[in-house]
Amino acid sequence: MRIRLQPERQGRETETAMEEERAKILQKAKSRALYLLGDMPRTEKQLREKLMKTGYPEDVIREVIAAMKEYRYIDDRQYAEDYIASRSRRKSRRVICMELQQKGISGEILESLSDRFSENSELELIRRLILKKKVDVSQAEPQELQKLYRYLAGKGFSYEDIRSVIGQMQREPYL
Repeated sequence: MRIRLQPERQGRETETAMEEERAKILQKAKSRALYLLGDMPRTEKQLREKLMKTGYPEDVIREVIAAMKEYRYIDDRQYAEDYIASRSRRKSRRVICMELQQKGISGEILESLSDRFSENSELELIRRLILKKKVDVSQAEPQELQKLYRYLAGKGFSYEDIRSVIGQMQREPYL
């Protein structure tokens, strides 16, 4: 003889089992998020995409993201500040901003961090890159200069800034 659960009791037990299962999934997702964040800093968007790829439900992901923000394990503003500081010596402002937008940093955060970039640092970076390439712009052939323009434009610098620095270096080669 089989014992059957009463319908309302069966419903409560099923609900409890579902809650327990959801709690397990949530805990696994939090553990996964901590593992991912231990590997390297990530933006909210990056963490969300990684958790989605793993197959966690959207409501669990939202809860995990909220928990990570609460404990300040993810902070898009801090991520952007650190990213700018580490790359502003090699890349142009435009390239850095584009990369941060692709990583999910909002335009509002980028705007608030615009003071981290200065016009002089961009011009100085162009100058350093030219010196690193060991091109004497005062004696360079037009083809060589064109190649240098392409290289610097590929780094995200504006034509006006490149022309300004090259013109200055042609007039005053030893500064």
